[in-house]
Amino acid sequence: MGGEEHQEQEARSERMRAGARAQVTRLARSTVSGVRRLSSPALLAILSAGAFGAFLEPGEATAGAALLGAATAVGGNLLTDLVKAGIARLGEDSSGDGNGDESSRRMPEDDLEQRIQQILEGGGPEAERLRAEIAHVLHQIGAVGAALEAAIQAGDRDLQEHLTRGLAALGREFAEFSFTLTAIEDHLRVLRDGQDEQGAQLGLVVDLQYRQATDIRLLLQLVSELPWPQAAGATGGGRERWNDECPYRGLAPFAETDAEVFYGREVITAQLVTAVSRRLACPGLWW
Repeated sequence: MGGEEHQEQEARSERMRAGARAQVTRLARSTVSGVRRLSSPALLAILSAGAFGAFLEPGEATAGAALLGAATAVGGNLLTDLVKAGIARLGEDSSGDGNGDESSRRMPEDDLEQRIQQILEGGGPEAERLRAEIAHVLHQIGAVGAALEAAIQAGDRDLQEHLTRGLAALGREFAEFSFTLTAIEDHLRVLRDGQDEQGAQLGLVVDLQYRQATDIRLLLQLVSELPWPQAAGATGGGRERWNDECPYRGLAPFAETDAEVFYGREVITAQLVTAVSRRLACPGLWW
C-alpha cells in the first residue's frame, strides 16, 4: 500500500471513528430511562450506524457512494449493501434544498441503525454474517477505543460502565469479537498513561506558577522595606535596630513596630499567602 493510499484509508477510518464517538456522545446526552443498558444487537447497531454515518450525509449521496466504494474493503457485502441502500434512499429523497437540521442529518443514520438491529435480533445465518462483518469493521477502524474515549470525555460514569460491560460481553459471547477484551484494556491503559502524563506536565506548570508567585511576593516585600529618599530637612525615617533586649513579649502580640524582632519567615509567609490566594481565586476545594 502506497503512502497516499494509506493516508486516504486512515482518513476514512478516522471519519468512521468520529461517527462512533458521536453515537456514544449522543447516548450520554439521552435522558431516556434504560437507554444505556444496551443489548448486543443494539450496541453493534449503534456503533455500526455511527461508523458508516459518514457515508449518509443528506444532500451528499454521490460523495457518500464514492466514499463507500473506497471503503468496501473495510465492510463486508451485507453491511455494505445496507449502507448502499441508505445512500440510494438519500438520492431519491433529496430535493437539493435540505435545511441541514439535526433531524435531517440523523434520519438516515437512525434508519441504518434500526435495520442492522432488526437483522441481528432476527438471528439465523444472515445475522451471523452481518455480525462477522461488523466485527471486522469495528476491529479495523479501532471503534472500541473511540467509543470508550467518547464515554470518558462525556464524564458519564453510568454510561462508561454500561458501555464497557457491553463491549466485554460481546467478546465473551461471540468468537469474532474476542478482540474487544484486549482492545478495552489496551486502550484504557493508553488513556490512563496519557492522563498521567498530562497531569504530570500540569503539575510542573502549577508548581512553577506557585514558585514564581511566591518569588513575586518576596520581591514586593523587599521593595516595601527598602529606604525611600527623604525630602531635604526631613528627620527620622527607618526603624531602629533591635537593641538586644528580650525579644519575647509574653502574651502581648507582635505588631509592625516589632519587625526588627519578628522576622525570618518571609518565604513561608509568602508561600502561605500564595496558597490562600490561589484557593480564593478558584471555586470549590483546591487541595
